[in-house]
Amino acid sequence: MSAAFPKNSQAPMQGSVQTPEFAFWASDTLNSAHCSVATLCHSDTALKNGIDNQPDEPVRDNLLRLAETLTAVCILVGSPLQITSGFRCESLNRAVGGVEGSQHSTGQAADFKCPPFGSALELAHAIAASSITFDQLILEYGRWVHLSVAAAGEMPRREVLHINNAAEGYLHGLPPRTKADKSQRQVT
Repeated sequence: MSAAFPKNSQAPMQGSVQTPEFAFWASDTLNSAHCSVATLCHSDTALKNGIDNQPDEPVRDNLLRLAETLTAVCILVGSPLQITSGFRCESLNRAVGGVEGSQHSTGQAADFKCPPFGSALELAHAIAASSITFDQLILEYGRWVHLSVAAAGEMPRREVLHINNAAEGYLHGLPPRTKADKSQRQVT
Protein backbone atom coordinates (compact mmCIF):
# COMPACT_ATOMS: atom_id res chain seq x y z
CA MET A 1 0.00 0.00 0.00
CA SER A 2 1.49 3.36 -0.94
CA ALA A 3 1.10 6.48 1.16
CA ALA A 4 -1.07 9.23 -0.26
CA PHE A 5 0.46 12.60 0.54
CA PRO A 6 -1.46 15.85 0.18
CA LYS A 7 -1.05 17.54 -3.17
CA ASN A 8 1.87 19.94 -3.42
CA SER A 9 3.83 17.99 -0.80
CA GLN A 10 6.50 15.38 -1.10
CA ALA A 11 7.06 12.38 1.10
CA PRO A 12 10.30 12.90 3.01
CA MET A 13 12.89 10.21 3.42
CA GLN A 14 11.91 7.60 5.98
CA GLY A 15 12.94 8.56 9.50
CA SER A 16 13.87 12.12 8.59
CA VAL A 17 13.34 14.48 11.49
CA GLN A 18 14.21 18.02 12.37
CA THR A 19 15.29 19.06 15.85
CA PRO A 20 13.80 20.27 18.13
CA GLU A 21 10.47 20.23 16.29
CA PHE A 22 9.81 17.36 13.93
CA ALA A 23 8.12 17.39 10.59
CA PHE A 24 5.44 14.76 10.99
CA TRP A 25 5.57 12.83 7.71
CA ALA A 26 8.01 10.03 8.57
CA SER A 27 6.82 6.48 7.95
CA ASP A 28 7.73 3.05 9.22
CA THR A 29 6.18 -0.40 9.18
CA LEU A 30 4.52 -0.08 12.60
CA ASN A 31 2.75 3.18 11.92
CA SER A 32 0.18 4.82 9.75
CA ALA A 33 1.29 6.10 6.36
CA HIS A 34 2.36 9.59 7.45
CA CYS A 35 3.45 9.19 11.05
CA SER A 36 6.22 7.88 13.20
CA VAL A 37 5.88 6.69 16.79
CA ALA A 38 9.59 7.48 17.10
CA THR A 39 8.79 11.13 16.36
CA LEU A 40 6.13 11.15 19.08
CA CYS A 41 8.61 9.66 21.59
CA HIS A 42 11.60 11.87 20.82
CA SER A 43 12.53 14.40 23.49
CA ASP A 44 15.63 16.58 23.67
CA THR A 45 14.99 16.90 27.42
CA ALA A 46 14.96 13.11 27.81
CA LEU A 47 18.21 12.77 25.87
CA LYS A 48 19.88 15.57 27.83
CA ASN A 49 18.84 14.06 31.18
CA GLY A 50 19.36 10.38 30.34
CA ILE A 51 15.65 9.56 30.60
CA ASP A 52 14.46 6.44 28.78
CA ASN A 53 11.31 7.67 27.04
CA GLN A 54 10.41 4.39 25.32
CA PRO A 55 6.75 3.38 25.61
CA ASP A 56 5.48 0.03 26.83
CA GLU A 57 3.02 -1.95 24.69
CA PRO A 58 -0.25 -0.36 25.92
CA VAL A 59 1.22 3.13 25.43
CA ARG A 60 2.52 2.14 21.99
CA ASP A 61 -1.01 1.11 21.01
CA ASN A 62 -2.24 4.57 22.08
CA LEU A 63 0.57 6.20 20.09
CA LEU A 64 -0.47 4.31 16.96
CA ARG A 65 -4.04 5.61 17.33
CA LEU A 66 -2.70 9.11 17.98
CA ALA A 67 -0.48 8.85 14.88
CA GLU A 68 -3.54 7.98 12.78
CA THR A 69 -5.37 11.03 14.12
CA LEU A 70 -2.40 13.30 13.46
CA THR A 71 -2.18 11.90 9.93
CA ALA A 72 -5.79 12.99 9.42
CA VAL A 73 -4.80 16.49 10.57
CA CYS A 74 -1.88 16.54 8.11
CA ILE A 75 -4.23 15.58 5.30
CA LEU A 76 -6.79 18.17 6.42
CA VAL A 77 -4.30 21.05 6.39
CA GLY A 78 -2.16 19.76 3.51
CA SER A 79 1.10 20.29 5.41
CA PRO A 80 3.35 18.48 7.85
CA LEU A 81 2.92 19.22 11.55
CA GLN A 82 5.71 20.37 13.83
CA ILE A 83 5.37 18.15 16.90
CA THR A 84 6.62 20.03 19.95
CA SER A 85 5.62 17.43 22.56
CA GLY A 86 4.37 13.87 22.28
CA PHE A 87 4.76 10.90 24.61
CA ARG A 88 6.29 11.71 27.99
CA CYS A 89 7.06 8.88 30.41
CA GLU A 90 6.33 9.81 34.03
CA SER A 91 9.91 10.91 34.79
CA LEU A 92 10.06 13.04 31.63
CA ASN A 93 6.64 14.51 32.39
CA ARG A 94 7.94 15.58 35.83
CA ALA A 95 11.16 16.95 34.30
CA VAL A 96 9.26 19.24 31.92
CA GLY A 97 6.70 20.33 34.54
CA GLY A 98 3.79 18.41 33.00
CA VAL A 99 0.61 17.87 34.99
CA GLU A 100 0.11 14.59 36.81
CA GLY A 101 -2.16 12.26 34.85
CA SER A 102 -1.37 14.02 31.55
CA GLN A 103 -2.58 12.25 28.42
CA HIS A 104 0.98 12.76 27.14
CA SER A 105 2.08 10.11 29.68
CA THR A 106 -0.30 7.53 28.26
CA GLY A 107 0.61 8.22 24.63
CA GLN A 108 -2.76 9.80 23.92
CA ALA A 109 -1.72 13.44 23.30
CA ALA A 110 0.58 15.60 21.24
CA ASP A 111 1.26 19.32 21.01
CA PHE A 112 1.98 20.78 17.59
CA LYS A 113 1.80 23.72 15.24
CA CYS A 114 1.78 24.07 11.47
CA PRO A 115 3.20 27.42 10.27
CA PRO A 116 2.70 26.63 6.56
CA PHE A 117 -1.03 26.33 7.28
CA GLY A 118 -1.35 29.34 9.57
CA SER A 119 -1.57 30.36 13.20
CA ALA A 120 -2.34 27.95 16.02
CA LEU A 121 -5.78 29.59 16.23
CA GLU A 122 -6.45 28.89 12.54
CA LEU A 123 -5.23 25.32 12.95
CA ALA A 124 -7.46 24.72 15.99
CA HIS A 125 -10.50 26.12 14.18
CA ALA A 126 -9.83 23.90 11.15
CA ILE A 127 -9.59 20.76 13.30
CA ALA A 128 -12.64 21.68 15.37
CA ALA A 129 -14.70 22.21 12.20
CA SER A 130 -13.57 18.90 10.68
CA SER A 131 -14.90 15.39 11.16
CA ILE A 132 -11.64 14.23 12.76
CA THR A 133 -12.31 12.17 15.88
CA PHE A 134 -10.52 13.44 18.98
CA ASP A 135 -10.92 13.50 22.74
CA GLN A 136 -9.62 16.99 23.48
CA LEU A 137 -8.53 19.88 21.30
CA ILE A 138 -6.91 22.69 23.28
CA LEU A 139 -5.47 25.92 21.92
CA GLU A 140 -2.71 26.55 24.45
CA TYR A 141 -1.57 30.14 25.05
CA GLY A 142 -2.32 30.97 21.42
CA ARG A 143 0.95 29.30 20.41
CA TRP A 144 0.25 25.60 19.81
CA VAL A 145 -2.51 23.00 19.60
CA HIS A 146 -2.86 20.10 22.04
CA LEU A 147 -4.79 17.18 20.54
CA SER A 148 -5.63 13.93 22.30
CA VAL A 149 -7.39 10.68 21.53
CA ALA A 150 -9.67 8.83 23.94
CA ALA A 151 -8.52 5.72 25.74
CA ALA A 152 -9.16 2.52 23.78
CA GLY A 153 -12.81 1.54 24.02
CA GLU A 154 -13.91 4.93 25.41
CA MET A 155 -16.12 7.43 23.60
CA PRO A 156 -14.17 10.52 22.48
CA ARG A 157 -15.48 13.67 24.17
CA ARG A 158 -14.61 15.99 21.26
CA GLU A 159 -14.03 18.66 23.90
CA VAL A 160 -12.74 22.00 22.57
CA LEU A 161 -10.96 24.32 25.00
CA HIS A 162 -8.43 27.13 25.10
CA ILE A 163 -6.17 28.59 27.74
CA ASN A 164 -4.65 32.05 27.70
CA ASN A 165 -2.99 32.04 31.12
CA ALA A 166 -2.86 29.90 34.27
CA ALA A 167 -4.85 32.39 36.37
CA GLU A 168 -7.79 32.30 33.96
CA GLY A 169 -7.54 28.53 33.41
CA TYR A 170 -9.18 26.47 30.69
CA LEU A 171 -12.13 28.02 28.87
CA HIS A 172 -14.66 26.21 26.69
CA GLY A 173 -14.56 26.73 22.94
CA LEU A 174 -12.06 28.68 20.88
CA PRO A 175 -11.54 32.42 20.61
CA PRO A 176 -13.11 33.85 17.46
CA ARG A 177 -10.99 34.08 14.35
CA THR A 178 -10.12 37.56 13.19
CA LYS A 179 -11.33 38.85 9.85
CA ALA A 180 -7.77 38.46 8.57
CA ASP A 181 -7.75 34.79 9.63
CA LYS A 182 -11.08 34.16 7.90
CA SER A 183 -10.02 35.75 4.64
CA GLN A 184 -6.64 33.99 4.55
CA ARG A 185 -7.64 30.42 5.29
CA GLN A 186 -10.38 28.23 3.91
CA VAL A 187 -10.12 24.47 4.41
CA THR A 188 -12.01 22.34 1.93
